[in-house]
Amino acid sequence: MSKRDIRLQAECWVDHPQPLLIEIKRLNSELRSHGTEQSAKAGASRGRVLRLTTDHASVILAFMEPLEAAINEYRRMTSESPLDCRLVIDFLDRLRDADETGAIDLPMTHLEELKTNVDEFERWSRFQQRQLKTPLRSDLLKTSIELAGDEVLVLTDGDGSLTLRGSSMVPMFLAFWRAPEHRLGQQAFLDVDRATTPFSLERHSTRLCSKLQGVLLEVVKAGTGYQLRKCPRK
Repeated sequence: MSKRDIRLQAECWVDHPQPLLIEIKRLNSELRSHGTEQSAKAGASRGRVLRLTTDHASVILAFMEPLEAAINEYRRMTSESPLDCRLVIDFLDRLRDADETGAIDLPMTHLEELKTNVDEFERWSRFQQRQLKTPLRSDLLKTSIELAGDEVLVLTDGDGSLTLRGSSMVPMFLAFWRAPEHRLGQQAFLDVDRATTPFSLERHSTRLCSKLQGVLLEVVKAGTGYQLRKCPRK
């Protein structure tokens, strides 16, 4: 592929990771179905290995090598994806490096690491797919958000409106508002505002309360992240 094609392919994966997931799952499946698990040969590090012939390695490389440059570009384009692209490339390098017997030994620990990473990437890809299909909560509630300097004005289809002030509170609120079910993980919240710390998140969880059409909203800790919800009536 040309450099432009490589970049376009990586951009497609950033927006829609499912096709890349299919290829990585195929890599994991082909490795396990063609290899034979056995003890490492004398002089090698301890543990079990998966032994493949060069013919089997060639089969896998035939469909993975054309994607290698795009996978590298994908790694540079996104910091959100949990896919360990370096691990994938490492497997391709190992498949190209047969020993004197014409066989290739892959550490089982690396294969287990790949399987775990593929499972994580699959869960994340499914979540991304749901995100694309889920309309913004602001659209569902027929609201509009106006930015005015350090102020956010949320206009609703009713009589009320919501005003928030503060440079850190503004992006935090917008992130919550645009997330399906107003739910974000803690790391995603920290990424929204680089100046925010876990301590300040805890502080904001008691301060970020405002009124929306008579409904009081609050930020509360939920598992490893935070959630925007109605305040209980007192």
